[in-house]
Amino acid sequence: MKIGFIGAGGNIATAIISGILKSGFESENNLHLFDPDTAKLEKYKDAVICGNAFEVANDSDYIFLTVKPQIIFSVLDELKGKINGNQCIVSVAAGVSIESIKAALGGDIKVVRVMPNTPLLLSQGASGVSCKSPVERSEFEYVLSIFKTAGVAIECEEEQINAVTAVSGSGPAYVFKFAKAMIEEADKLGLDADKASALAFQTLIGSAYMLRDSGMTADELIKMVTSPKGTTLAALESFDRDDFEQTVARAVRACHDRAVELGRSE
Repeated sequence: MKIGFIGAGGNIATAIISGILKSGFESENNLHLFDPDTAKLEKYKDAVICGNAFEVANDSDYIFLTVKPQIIFSVLDELKGKINGNQCIVSVAAGVSIESIKAALGGDIKVVRVMPNTPLLLSQGASGVSCKSPVERSEFEYVLSIFKTAGVAIECEEEQINAVTAVSGSGPAYVFKFAKAMIEEADKLGLDADKASALAFQTLIGSAYMLRDSGMTADELIKMVTSPKGTTLAALESFDRDDFEQTVARAVRACHDRAVELGRSE
């Protein structure tokens, strides 16, 4: 199967390609790549390096649009009328609907829409994948499998993609901001940043494993850590005074609503 990437030098494209190659999902010589910054593609010795978006589309069964939402329609305009019914477009552009991609391409084209996240770069991604007719089940499963090579990938309805964006698409930034605050305050308390970082990072990793693998709910896990009149309780009470859970909820909602706005401004 031939897989093309338009915007192949970007972080998300690099992560997807890395997953494909590390897993042996496809060989490098089946990849057709284009990026305006050709230096970013020099590491791919056996891939087919294309001179423009049309060359990628002309030679690929699956065409990944790994470009920013701001420029995706200029790329689609270049491809309009040049995609056939046997090819499948895969878009990772936030807020850009399947129907708008079809309309820009000028036909009932096969389109799979994906919302990945940056941990994909370390093969620890979390991606939501959706499609609509006329994509065949086997084609959808093929795309889903590609994202599973670099982490977790779930099937969802397109109407759920904005919620996926708010949870996992933008979620790493929430975690990074939380970790940053922990580390900076620990430094002020006399624990140097390197030690605080090592402890904070492992705490986040270990806590994530407990959430995933313990079979316990978040509330049950919180209770496990918390003793009456203890240190954890003091921290949790501080969170409650600052309306922590609602602060997070408002942030998730704001992210979701912005994704909706981006879709309306297509």
